[in-house]
Parts: sequence; structure tokens; C-alpha cells
Amino acid sequence: MAEKTLKPKTSGFENFKIRVFSALKGNGGVFIALIVLYVIGSFMSPKFLTLSNQLSLLRSLSTTAMCAFGMTLVIMVGQIDLSMGSCMSLAGVLSAVLISRYGWPVLGAVVLSVLAVGILTGVANSLLINELKMPALIGTMATQYAVRGISYLISDSTVVSVSAKEAPLFGEIGTAYLWGAVPITGIYVLVVFMMLWLILNRTVFGRHIYAVGGNRTAAEFSGIKAKRVIFWCYIIMGIISSFAGVVLTSRLGSGQPTIGEGSEFDAIVSSVVGGVSMNGGVGTLTGTFAGAIIFQTITNLLNLMGIDSAYQRVMKGLIIVIAVYINLTRGKSAGRVNKKKGRAKAVAAAQ
Repeated sequence: MAEKTLKPKTSGFENFKIRVFSALKGNGGVFIALIVLYVIGSFMSPKFLTLSNQLSLLRSLSTTAMCAFGMTLVIMVGQIDLSMGSCMSLAGVLSAVLISRYGWPVLGAVVLSVLAVGILTGVANSLLINELKMPALIGTMATQYAVRGISYLISDSTVVSVSAKEAPLFGEIGTAYLWGAVPITGIYVLVVFMMLWLILNRTVFGRHIYAVGGNRTAAEFSGIKAKRVIFWCYIIMGIISSFAGVVLTSRLGSGQPTIGEGSEFDAIVSSVVGGVSMNGGVGTLTGTFAGAIIFQTITNLLNLMGIDSAYQRVMKGLIIVIAVYINLTRGKSAGRVNKKKGRAKAVAAAQ
């Protein structure tokens, strides 16, 4: 009788190190690009590496990173969400209206705005895609226009101010500092990251996300309910973007129906730059985080250099083209490798 070989047990810390090194290996190119960008930035502007500028970068990064995390889940199931920016706008405007015009307590207004707008937008998107069989690009574009229109309606197409005297707690949501130095928005980013990381890497639902994005037909044959997975990804995306909208509204001190315009593209580019495949099934939150930092750092550098916003839009458009091209090229290469592996397995099986 053959003796059984026992595998040596690894400690929790060793498992953590293995996962960290795996993440670094899988997203090595992104982290190298980030390091190079910081080196270049230090030469381009003497203000770039200052503490005040890095804290400012962290504050501006927060909404982009949080939304990019949610967008990662949506893209990984083979979908897209163009309604994200409008969702941010409506949640921010609704919370401001409830507080300033109707005297709601801050906590109640924020919770209602985040959950109501996030869930309803997520449900609308999933119904259009799952039940009406609309392409995600068209379905979420329709939601984008409708939700943005509601923002204009409930705000009467005006800026809804929330004064610090009227609701000091509301202002603290997006501007407070912990220990006098760390922006609270940075804590939000870490919390959202950890929650979604646990979902993707420690739950059955996370495995289903990868499976549906990798091969929906095969996933459904194995008993996975793809529609349900897509539904919950859109719900998560809606809640995260709504919360990001409230945070941004708090920083601005007013609800504005125009906020969040174009934010969906920032989130998509951050995900794609971070290695998330537009075809679904491939990606990590670590890579997305690095992609968000890269994208926001480029914006920060352009602002420090005093480059006009019109030119910045042109440059961001070029970044989108380059990022998507690299993503598609990477996907084709991976496809060729998988085909070769499949042929090799078939030959080995025939022999």
C-alpha cells in the first residue's frame, strides 16, 4: 500500500505573501508603469512629490478608484455600465435636496440616497440587459440619460447648496481627516477594496463572476445562474457609484446635476489599464487600483503643468484608445496561447 505524502501546512502569513507576490507578478507591468510615472512626475514638476499634492491626489483618486472597483466586477461578467456618472449625480442631488429643502437628518438622507438610487439604477440596468436582451452599451446608455434627467428635475436644474452651518456632518463625509493627516476618503477606498476583494477571492459568488465572464454558456451548463450574477454586479456598481456621488457632493458642498459627467470612462480606463479584459473573466482589483492611480496621476501632472482642460480631454481620449488596444491585443495573445494548449492536449489524448 502506497504511503500517503502529507503536504506541509502553510501559515496565514505565508499564504498572504504568496497572494501578494502573485498579484505583483500578474500586474507587474502596471506597477512598473506606475513607478516610471512617479519618477517622470518628480522631474516634470517640483510640486508633484510634496505631501500636500499627494494628499490632494488621494482625495481626487477616491471616487475614481471606488467606481473603478465596481466597474471591474461589471466588466468581468462581460458587461459595461455607462450610467455610473449619472448615478453619482442623482445620489448627490437627492441627498442635498433631502437635507437642505426637507430638513432630513444627514445619516438618513445619505443612506436613503445611496441605497435607493444605487439599487434602482442597478435593477433598471439588469432588467434591460437580462430580460429585454439589450446590449449593455445601449441599455446602460438609456439609463444614463434617464437618471441624469431625474437629477435635473429634482434639483430644478440648479445647484442645491448644503451649508456647513446647516449640516456640518454632511461636509465631514468627504472632507474629514483622520489623525489630522489621512483623508477619510482614502479609508473609503481601502474599505471598498477589501470588501470586493473578499467577494472575488473568498466567496462562491466571486468564482461565479469569473466563470460567467470567462464562458457564460459553460457556466450556465454547470448550473450557475448568469442572470443573477449580472444582476448583483449591477446592484453593487450602483451602490458604490451612489456613495461616491455623495462623497463628491460633500466635498463640493452642493448637489449638482452635472457632477459625475465622464466619470464612467475614467472608471473603465482605470480597469482596462489595470489588466481587466473587456471580454470578461480576467482581472484583479489590485490591477484596477494601480490603473486608477496611474490615470489620476496623469491628470494631476497635467494640472500641475497648467495644461488646458481641452488638451487634457484630447490626451485622455488617446489614453483610452491605447489602453483598449493593448487590452484587445493581450486578449488575442491569450486566446492564441489557449488554442495552442488545447491542440497540445488533444494530440496528447489521441496518442
